[in-house]
Amino acid sequence: MNNKFSLNRFLHNDRLVMIFSLVIAVVIWAVVVYGPSNEQERTISGVPVTVTLGDYAADTLGMRIVDGQNMTASVKVYGRRSVVEQLTAQDILLTADTTSVISPGTYSDLTVKATKNGKLTDYEIMSVDPSAASITCDIWTEKLIEVTAQINGITSADTAKYQLGTPVVSSDAMEDKSIRISGPKTELDEIAGVVAVVEDEAQLSETRVFDATLKAVDINGNTAELKNCSMNSENASVRVTVPVLFYRKVTLSYRLTNAPTAYASAQNLVTFSPSYLELWGTQPVIDSFEEQLTTLCTFDFDHLSPNNLHQKLALTVPDSLKILGGVQEITAKFNLGAVRSKNLSVQLTDSNTTFANCPAGVSVSLMEKTLSNITVCGPSNVISRIKASDLQVTVDVKGDATVGQRTLVTRVTLPNYPNVWVYYGDTAVGYDLLTTVATK
Repeated sequence: MNNKFSLNRFLHNDRLVMIFSLVIAVVIWAVVVYGPSNEQERTISGVPVTVTLGDYAADTLGMRIVDGQNMTASVKVYGRRSVVEQLTAQDILLTADTTSVISPGTYSDLTVKATKNGKLTDYEIMSVDPSAASITCDIWTEKLIEVTAQINGITSADTAKYQLGTPVVSSDAMEDKSIRISGPKTELDEIAGVVAVVEDEAQLSETRVFDATLKAVDINGNTAELKNCSMNSENASVRVTVPVLFYRKVTLSYRLTNAPTAYASAQNLVTFSPSYLELWGTQPVIDSFEEQLTTLCTFDFDHLSPNNLHQKLALTVPDSLKILGGVQEITAKFNLGAVRSKNLSVQLTDSNTTFANCPAGVSVSLMEKTLSNITVCGPSNVISRIKASDLQVTVDVKGDATVGQRTLVTRVTLPNYPNVWVYYGDTAVGYDLLTTVATK
């Protein structure tokens, strides 16, 4: 058997040539991949830089990063081609050193550190570009800011009949009349107010509600950009109610209670300054205010003395009501002529004392026999003639059959003097008298 190697025979053996070629290819690949000439540099772009404030800045001071937190950098790496070509931005962790951040402000030289973050570690990190991060920090806070309405283009349908009242803002996001805004303290300090803006060309003859947009403004009324701030109204509707006010002229009049018979139906007993009020308001508000005027201009002779024949009556004006001229009070003058007062004491007897509203089967006896310091008022020429014997006393049992010692309200009249009355003080409706109530 001829076992000698024959090149010619080898070259003509296709199978052997194929095997040999494969071996050579593997060797060449191994040299290329694992040989010393296979190492390379590569730059990986768009690697995020993580910026985290320390506990003191974040927790103690309440600081947040308001600018610079979205920074990226390029990282140059070196190693075997097979490793380097597989690397992505997720395989490298970049962090900014924030140990120097201890107060609000801008920091432009925070060192960016790079570390390996993936399974592939057989490579070197050569450099980071940029190598420093820049951030702006501020104290994060919040405040409540009052919301006012700003209506543009809306007018009254007829200025002689209607006026626009003070717009009212409402929203589920509002706390009382304010909106809560959170953000950097520096930006919040620039916000002077918040307005609910309505843009419409409507001509109104009745109250109407409009959708509105909230806008922060500075001290000059210019729009304040909420770059890093947020309102708690993003998902809440904001509405502005624009009231339409009606005109009404109200002539002031008066009512009297407990008036002596000579004055009960007298004309022009009280005059007012001003004598009338011109009102702009909604129908319900005007009606309610007129009821207030009726109560205010009701005068009780029980509380009328020579010292208060001129009275200043303060008006309680609701915000939704306008009074032309800005009237805040009215003056009431009693036209009674010369009036003076006189104090008397009276001995209580069966002839001058009666019991009113006394239940059946009940008797009342007086524990006090004298009623002192009775103040009678009337024309000067009449008061001088009045004596204690002119007084009549009425004790009101009030239909109460409760027995025992009781203090009962007592009133005094002067039947023979129709223009004289008794002054009980500013609030009292009679004199207190101690009595004993018993069963018969």
